[in-house]
Amino acid sequence: MNVKRYYTPVEANRAIAHIEPLVRGLSDRAEVLRGLGPSGGGTRPPVDTLVDPQYFRELMALSEDLQRLKKYGCMLKDLESGIVDFPARLKGREVLLCWRLGEDSISHWHEVDEGFRGRQPIDAVQCFEGDGSEA
Repeated sequence: MNVKRYYTPVEANRAIAHIEPLVRGLSDRAEVLRGLGPSGGGTRPPVDTLVDPQYFRELMALSEDLQRLKKYGCMLKDLESGIVDFPARLKGREVLLCWRLGEDSISHWHEVDEGFRGRQPIDAVQCFEGDGSEA
């Protein structure tokens, strides 16, 4: 049974050190896979053709990296730009701490039903509730 993990900004920032290489690798693998499609067109090969062994290896590695990322309880929202959301609680409701590949730390959050465009800066007085567990 998977128990949902909730992060504070401090806990999510600690997790970034572990997930940043995974997210970067996922983004790089996706780029390689796009280039390995028919004529580099970015789609999977037709069913009746042999799959390039490199395409298969990259696809399997991407799947394994996604499984590793899943163990942190965060959600990869956009593979190309490396957007990752961390579940959190703010004033008793679920929200998402938002991080994008290339950012040094978690500095924004948004409501669950909003996306990246709905990001709001984290205010020093906001009290996010986490689980208190380490990443």
